[in-house]
Amino acid sequence: MRARLGLFAVFAVTLPLPFFMAAPGTAPLLRIAMLALILAAVVASDGFGGTAPLFLGFLTVQLVLYGALLYGLAAAVAALGRRLLPGSLRLPAAAALVAALFGASLLPIYHTPHSSSGPRANLLHLLD
Repeated sequence: MRARLGLFAVFAVTLPLPFFMAAPGTAPLLRIAMLALILAAVVASDGFGGTAPLFLGFLTVQLVLYGALLYGLAAAVAALGRRLLPGSLRLPAAAALVAALFGASLLPIYHTPHSSSGPRANLLHLLD
């Protein structure tokens, strides 16, 4: 259970997922959640006029679907590790996977058309 939740958290922070708001992009689940929360605040303060509720709906559906997908992926990776790796190698293998994902996320692998810093970003510049 801890491995599954830990992997889910790492996947949610690092894996680039295709998403659509006003333009297509790729970002981790964390950024999609941030955009949904911002739009929820806009809808809460401005009401249901305009396009904000539509974009909030798009993001909410994507957030739920990708959350379930990443949780399933984390469960599958954890089960595969339990099945294929002896107990003494599981923690080093998980640490290597986490290091690889965070290392890759430091490259500009995310396409962020809604970002103030430009159309490509890495994890350090993703939440602006």
